[in-house]
Amino acid sequence: MTMVNLSRANFYNANLTGANLTGAELTRTDFTGAQLAGTTLKFSIAWKANFTNASLSAANLTGADLSETTALNANLTHANLLEADLRYADLRGADLTRADLTGADLRKARLSGANLANAIFCQTIMPNGTTGNSACR
Repeated sequence: MTMVNLSRANFYNANLTGANLTGAELTRTDFTGAQLAGTTLKFSIAWKANFTNASLSAANLTGADLSETTALNANLTHANLLEADLRYADLRGADLTRADLTGADLRKARLSGANLANAIFCQTIMPNGTTGNSACR
């Protein structure tokens, strides 16, 4: 599989609904206000990417490196974040309603004001380093 390199690209307010960016290099890419609903970002590297005010509802981010990502007020409802690396991510005000964070790493992530209603935390490393196991199936 050839990795697409979109590092430092500017997708400000872009409509990428349903795009397949599996394994893409997205380091420092700007997705501010972008429409990414249903997008596949599995195993992508989005270190320090900006998803502020982006819509990622029902996006598949399995195994993605989202460390140090900014996702202020992002819509991540029903997103699949299985085993995603969210260390130091800024998720303040993000909507993570019904998001699946099974096996995700949230160490040092900022979650103040985030909506975590019905989010799945199973074998999830929480911001304080403990393991969350609520809603394990």
